[in-house]
Amino acid sequence: MADQISNYTKPAGPRVIKKHKESDYTDPSSNWFKITTVLGGVSVYPAWELINEVHTQNTQLALAAVSIISARLWWKYCGLYPRRADKSWSSFWFWVDEKLDRHRYNKNTQGQNALRQLYPVVKIHDNGIVEFDNGHYCVYADLKPKRLTEEGRPLRRMFNKGTMDGLHDNQMVKFIATSKRNPRKQIVDALMKVVNKTGNKERAMHLNSIIQKILNDNTKVAMYRHYAMIGLGQHDNLDSAKIAKKSFVDGILVNLTRADMRPSLIENKRKLEKIFRESVSERVMF
Repeated sequence: MADQISNYTKPAGPRVIKKHKESDYTDPSSNWFKITTVLGGVSVYPAWELINEVHTQNTQLALAAVSIISARLWWKYCGLYPRRADKSWSSFWFWVDEKLDRHRYNKNTQGQNALRQLYPVVKIHDNGIVEFDNGHYCVYADLKPKRLTEEGRPLRRMFNKGTMDGLHDNQMVKFIATSKRNPRKQIVDALMKVVNKTGNKERAMHLNSIIQKILNDNTKVAMYRHYAMIGLGQHDNLDSAKIAKKSFVDGILVNLTRADMRPSLIENKRKLEKIFRESVSERVMF
């Protein structure tokens, strides 16, 4: 009776990796049987040709090489382990889908030249200082602003105003927000890590149904990231920019912390490169 009045439709159980029995080695529908049949045939046929036919020396070497390579591939991607065969089978078809552009993941197609036109970066130094054209330097801070109530907005405005009023000539602070549409890959990756951990079949089926629902959901969702670009001014060399960084960047970070912006200075080169790409490939607000 409860099922008749409920609006919930139970999802179809997806395929899950389960414990194997001895019958799985003889089941034609199992991935282990499929891989073994294909690679076993590729490996056995050249060996059969060598035994029953007369070939030239070069042909014999080629047949032997095909047989050995096929046997090594079978042992690496299948062997006597049906679980390994399942993993290899899934990875292979995932790779095929990726080549056929069937994955619903956003891809960055901007080359380095396009990035340099929008962000004329000369070099990203090890200490997180970014050098631009004409001797301009800056650093970036990752912001995780706290959601405010109406009562908290004036206090944040006051601290942000204090940050701007405290800047000297040739200094700059710019806030950057980027939004990424449909950020489902991170969610799916996190769920996949949980699915692959030890657990019962019902738990795996439940998590897999959630993953399928996320992948098939076309609802538009946006994920926002916030950064602060702190200009160090124009300098003749890197040492002068380092002095400027020590002089006033800490004070700016303190004011941002008081404003509940929760800043953290970014000094990792990879993360800085990622920010530049996000600013080109995503929706950006300054």
